[in-house]
Formats: sequence, structure tokens, C-alpha cells
Amino acid sequence: MPAHDRVWDADDMERAGNVLSRLCEERGYYLLPKYDSERSAMIFKRITDPENTACFTDDSLSFEKRFQNLRKFLNGRVKISRLYESALKTKDTHKIEYVEDMGSEMRFLPQLFDLLEDFMDSLNENDPAMRSWCKRQKEMENYAIKELVVHLIDELAEPEQFHKAEFQRLVGYMHETMPKYFKRLPKEHREFLIGRLERLQKSPNTKMLQPGLDELMAKVKGPVRKPAPK
Repeated sequence: MPAHDRVWDADDMERAGNVLSRLCEERGYYLLPKYDSERSAMIFKRITDPENTACFTDDSLSFEKRFQNLRKFLNGRVKISRLYESALKTKDTHKIEYVEDMGSEMRFLPQLFDLLEDFMDSLNENDPAMRSWCKRQKEMENYAIKELVVHLIDELAEPEQFHKAEFQRLVGYMHETMPKYFKRLPKEHREFLIGRLERLQKSPNTKMLQPGLDELMAKVKGPVRKPAPK
């Protein structure tokens, strides 16, 4: 397992994914690092630390190297997320690990999309085939963001599955990341998601979300524009 007292590069994340996959296969999910464990909390913190994304966000590296690092990073990171999802189903981990893992993904996905957009901006826009490819990529990105936000809203609609502190942390991560996601989406997607959030606001099951949910709505809607003086 890579050392937890330094920032991980892409090789470290990929290796961590392989080590934890093998450990869970051979001995069980209960050995996954835990958020508040005296023995493994530092490893869990390192896995979810946003500093690890430097391996593909450093613009001093070539696109080729950044994409190579991104592939390795995602290979390890996705493996780890799937392990925690499986461990939650078997009750070998806690909801807080799921929340922190989700929060980590919510933070690094905008950076991933930034890299893809930088790459597309570097392509020859005069090539019709390239323009078509970029358009498809943007549509896929929009769909992925929309589905992620829908998933998060669905999670918020079932508050009984969380302790209050876990809920507050999830809403906190949404405060941090949702405005970034909404800025990327076309108007019809934004309106659809705001409609879902507004219905959630009215649900009697989500009172424990307040005032966080109202604050989140204000953030994703943006500042209210005052009418121009006559």
C-alpha cells in the first residue's frame, strides 16, 4: 500500500485500488480503511484527499501525460469506490465512508471535465469530424453530470438512511460542487434539476436538510437579478 503521509500520484492510486481489491477478495470488505478508525483513518483520508488529482490537473505536463495519469488514477479510484459500495451493502463499512467517497468524486469530476475541455480546445475546429466528436463528448459530459445530480437528489430524498452529521457533510459537498456542475449544463438540464430540488424542498421528509437545502437552491439558481431601472 502506498504511504499515506504524502500526496499520491497516478501509480499510487492504481496500486491502492489493486491492493484493496485483492485484500477484500481474500479476506473480506471489513478490512477496508475506515473514516474514524485509529488504525486506518489516515489511509482513508489519503484516498479521498483532493490533492491527489495533481497528477492530471498539472498543466505543466503534456496532454498525453495528463491523460495517461488520469487513466491510472480512475482505474484505481473507481475500483476503490466499487469496493465501498459493495461493503456498504454487506454492512462491512459505514455510511460516512460512502459520503466521503462520494464527496471526493464530486470534487474531482469538474477537474476531469476541465482537462477534457482543454484538450478539445486544442483540436482543429475546422475539421468537421473533430467538431462532431467534440459535440458528442460534450453531450456525454452533460448527461453524466445530470445523472450524477439526479442520483444525489435521490439520496437526499431518503434522509432516514443517514445520521444528521453524515447528511450535513453530503449537503456540504453539494454546496461546494453543485454550482460548478450547473454552470456546465444547458438551460433545459438546469431547469429540470432545479425542478427536482424544488420538489425535494416541499417534501415533509427532508426537514432535517434545512437550512442547508434552501442555501443549496440559492447557490445553484445564482444571484437574483434586479430589474433594470426605468
